[in-house]
Amino acid sequence: MKNLKVNRNDSCVCGSMFKYKHCCLDGKKVARWEKHAKLLPNSQDKDIIHKTFFEVVHFIEREEWMGACHASSSILHILLKEQGIDNELYIGEVKVPNKKPFDHSWIEIEKKIYDVSLFKPLEMVGKTPPPIFNGFDLNTNQVTDIEYGIETGLGYNEDADNIKNIPFNTYMLGFQSFPNGLYELAAILGRNLNLSLSSTELINQYSKTEWNEKVKQK
Repeated sequence: MKNLKVNRNDSCVCGSMFKYKHCCLDGKKVARWEKHAKLLPNSQDKDIIHKTFFEVVHFIEREEWMGACHASSSILHILLKEQGIDNELYIGEVKVPNKKPFDHSWIEIEKKIYDVSLFKPLEMVGKTPPPIFNGFDLNTNQVTDIEYGIETGLGYNEDADNIKNIPFNTYMLGFQSFPNGLYELAAILGRNLNLSLSSTELINQYSKTEWNEKVKQK
């Protein structure tokens, strides 16, 4: 099947409910998400969280980092920790309305979901959701209707299952595009946040990190 041409005045294919000319055509969607996020309630560290969250979102968008939820969530986790923002790194099954469940990673701050990578899934037919900030959908600024930590009975795929069962450093250092794996990338992104991070020091500091597994009780 050939791809259908999207006209400038059509609704954007990303599902934002904005016209294509005001969204993905001109690359305005991330700027809009940033503006929406600033309007949401948050903790006293809102400015730090906002800037760090969108530093990762911009990288995902710029590099077309498809399906990199585990990597991007782990980087966000570290960057926030390095600025004194306590957060938990989670893995679990997620259900977007009218889509098949999938394995996913995200972080939580004060039990609120922050999901930087949801807009770039590896496999999702049709419209994709925006990032989730403080539990809110950044297209609508309404509480998200996405279910996190559901129990499907299907179990995890190979990648997610491996993450659960290997040391955090093994996972982080497995990205050989960088000298010290994802720690190196965290240090690079940290520079834009005025952080002076050493990837070798991060290796030692986060060696005992583990993903929390979220499964809702029936």
